Amino acid sequence: ENAQEWWNYAFRCVGRLNRRRSWMEFYLAFQKRKKYLQLYKRHAYSEETSWLNGLNEFELSDLRRIEGDRSVGISGLMLWRSIADSEYEKEKQRREESSIVKRSILSNIFGSSTSKEKECDDI
Repeated sequence: ENAQEWWNYAFRCVGRLNRRRSWMEFYLAFQKRKKYLQLYKRHAYSEETSWLNGLNEFELSDLRRIEGDRSVGISGLMLWRSIADSEYEKEKQRREESSIVKRSILSNIFGSSTSKEKECDDI
C-alpha cells in the first residue's frame, strides 16, 4: 500500500514536470477557485452592499487557507481577485438597472408626483 502511494506520487510529479495535469487536479482547482471567488467578494464588498453578507470566522479561515495554499500562486490569486471584482461590478450594475426598471414601472402604474402636480396646475 505504501509503495502504491509512492508510485502515485512519482507519477504526479513527472506529470507536473511535463506540464500534464490529471482531471482530478483540474476539478479540485476549479472548486477552489469557485469557493475563493464567493468568499473574496463577500469579504471585500460586504460593507458596501446590503446583498452580500460578511464572512463568519469559519469562512474567513477558509479564505485565508486558500490564500496560503502553495498550489495557488500569487498570480493565480491576483487573477481570481480581478475576476471576483469584475463579477461584483456586473452584479452591482445589474441590480442598479433592475432597481431603475422597478421604479419606472411603479411610477407608470401609480404616476409620479411631478405629473400629479402638473395636472393640478392645469386645472
